[in-house]
Amino acid sequence: MKFVISIYIFFLVPSLFCQTSSDALKKEQKKIEKKISNTKALLNTVKNNANASLNELRIVDNQIKNREALVAVYDNQVQASEIKMREKSNEINTLKINLLN
Repeated sequence: MKFVISIYIFFLVPSLFCQTSSDALKKEQKKIEKKISNTKALLNTVKNNANASLNELRIVDNQIKNREALVAVYDNQVQASEIKMREKSNEINTLKINLLN
């Protein structure tokens, strides 16, 4: 009888350990799968943030280009005004010379 009990324990105990080990492995699997899922969500968030940052960078770059173009327009206006001032100054000098003659 002891022999039968020994054989029964010999086969029963490892199967209990296997079930416990199997349950532990399933828990570990679920834990790792959850971590992977969280990592994917974080990657998506970072990707969205990166895309938003790139869009913001493009917008700022366009704003800089527009401001540079505006400065160029102001520069052209100043140059045109300077030319008109020189023309008016020359015209005044010519009129002074004509007045004195």
